[in-house]
Amino acid sequence: MNDDFILFEKCVGYDREKVKQVLVQLNFLAAFLSIGDLHITNFGIKKNGKLIVFDFMCSNVPDAQKSFLDDCLISFNGEANIHIDEFFKLCRELLKQCETTERIRIAKLAIGEWELLDKIDVARKIMSDQKLFLNEEQQINYDKGTKELDDYVSKIRANIQKFMEKGMQT
Repeated sequence: MNDDFILFEKCVGYDREKVKQVLVQLNFLAAFLSIGDLHITNFGIKKNGKLIVFDFMCSNVPDAQKSFLDDCLISFNGEANIHIDEFFKLCRELLKQCETTERIRIAKLAIGEWELLDKIDVARKIMSDQKLFLNEEQQINYDKGTKELDDYVSKIRANIQKFMEKGMQT
């Protein structure tokens, strides 16, 4: 077991405020990046209290803002254990009770800490460079899905930028 992080399913008894922040951050990522399969063995909390995500799948979240505010996009299914079940109940309540302004504040702080918009641009550049390399150097025609990926990246970047500038439209 890696000592640098704790799987979320093992966070029973962890600081409630930190758990709430991680849940809001993860719910934000799930909604605004349209990612799914976020269950308790796919994310955790690092020693420094930061969110860590190990695994996810692309999903389809049609309304990021509504999902971020109103839904819980995290799966709390785990082993049958009274302590864990109570912890997951607490997690659902923490997320449910987190007011809109608090969710927005937590998400905006995380976006800034993560430098998310800059990292989206870096990821786009890396993908573009890799595609160019495959096309020119490896003689592999790598155009399949390129427009869809570009559209996806543009959409999430625009949604996050709008969120950072204006907050949520409630």
